[in-house]
Amino acid sequence: TEAITKAKAKALVIAKALEKSGGHNLKERVMLINLPVSISLANSPADASEEHIGLGYFAGYLKDNGVSEVKIFDAASRRLSESEILNEIQKFKPNFLCLSPTYLTWDLAVKILNKIKDENNNIVTILGGPHVSFEPVLSRALKEYKCIDLIIRGEGEIATYKIVKQTLCCDSSPIR
Repeated sequence: TEAITKAKAKALVIAKALEKSGGHNLKERVMLINLPVSISLANSPADASEEHIGLGYFAGYLKDNGVSEVKIFDAASRRLSESEILNEIQKFKPNFLCLSPTYLTWDLAVKILNKIKDENNNIVTILGGPHVSFEPVLSRALKEYKCIDLIIRGEGEIATYKIVKQTLCCDSSPIR
C-alpha cells in the first residue's frame, strides 16, 4: 500500500542520513519499551506488575543474532511516569526505539515519540503489535505522525533485526 511504500522510502532516507553522519560505525543500540496503560494508573494495582515476557523473547532473538546492545525497558511493570520514561530513553541513547502501543497507550506513545524526535531525529522509531497493524490505524499513523518511522505487521523480531542491520550498514536493498 501507499503507507508501506512511504515507510520504505523513509527507512532509506534514515539510512542515508546515518551514512552521512558516520552511522555505519554505530553500534546497534535497540530499546524495546512496554508503556504503562495510563500514567494516571501508574501506581494502581490495575497496571501490569510483572515484566513483559514478549520483550524478553524479542530481545533474545536480536541478541542471539548479533545485535550488540538491546535494552528491555518495561515502564509498565516499573510504574514509571512520562518524564521517567523520557529520562531512561535519553540515558540509553538508542539508535532504534521500538514500541508496541495499544489503544490505551497510543496517546502516551505518540507524546513520547514526538519529544524524542524533537531531541534527536536520527533515532529510528519502530512500532508494531496488533493495534498499529490494523489497516486504518496503519495508514493513518504513517501519514499523520511524523514521529513514527516504521510500522511492522506480524511478528517483529526478524523484521526489526533486518531493519537494524540494513539501516546501520546503509544497505538499500529491499527488506524481506
